Amino acid sequence: MNFDTWLKSLPGAPTPTIAAKKSGLAAPTLLRHVERGHSTADNVIAIAKAYGVSPIDALVDNGMLEPSDLGGERSPIKAALRDATITELLETLIERVNNSGLIEGSFEMSTIAGRKPSDGVNELNPESKPDDPWAAAATVGGKSSWRGDEMVADDSEEEGFLGDDNYSDGP
Repeated sequence: MNFDTWLKSLPGAPTPTIAAKKSGLAAPTLLRHVERGHSTADNVIAIAKAYGVSPIDALVDNGMLEPSDLGGERSPIKAALRDATITELLETLIERVNNSGLIEGSFEMSTIAGRKPSDGVNELNPESKPDDPWAAAATVGGKSSWRGDEMVADDSEEEGFLGDDNYSDGP
């Protein structure tokens, strides 16, 4: 892939200027390299390290190394991911999401695995019944935020008529 495409594949899809700033390189240089479609190995390595990407994979992606140059396996991490079971991948993903600070609360494997839509269990509120849509809709972050007396409209039998709203004397 060319240098510009590789930059866009990095976490956050940085612009050349942002990538230069984060990696300590000169922005005009990277802009020229984007125009040309390739950069130097030193720049690719510096940017890869700044974004937490494997420099080896970055060099391969930019055509500076061939996968055969690495003796077969491109990255031991990719091999481990390929060999991991779905359960192992989910457990690792859940752990990383929980530790990221991106969400309030936490996920647990039991809330993801073993549930099917046909079970009739609401993921947000497992105690809600399938025939109780209000309870499911009113549950946020595992806490019920809805009380039965909080309705948009009341259930009184009579409705007011024009002029009964105490705003004016009517027509």
